Amino acid sequence: MKSPQVSRTQVFRVFNKICKDVGLDKSIATHGFRRTRANYLLNHGMPITTLSKFLRHKNIGTTIKISTSDSKMCNHHLMR
Repeated sequence: MKSPQVSRTQVFRVFNKICKDVGLDKSIATHGFRRTRANYLLNHGMPITTLSKFLRHKNIGTTIKISTSDSKMCNHHLMR
């Protein structure tokens, strides 16, 4: 039996309801899930070329740019 597909909109609604229920006032974009998963995979040894294909980026430069900016952001928060 095939599991039902869940739309991006459904995920967004459920996620933002949970955020509201726990007292977060901001609307949080679900694209963060994608970036978090990508960084997790990269930090746990997935080659960037494989990650780029996994994310369906047409240009590996996009994957490199995202991973570099997220790395800088993490370093910034750790240095506080």
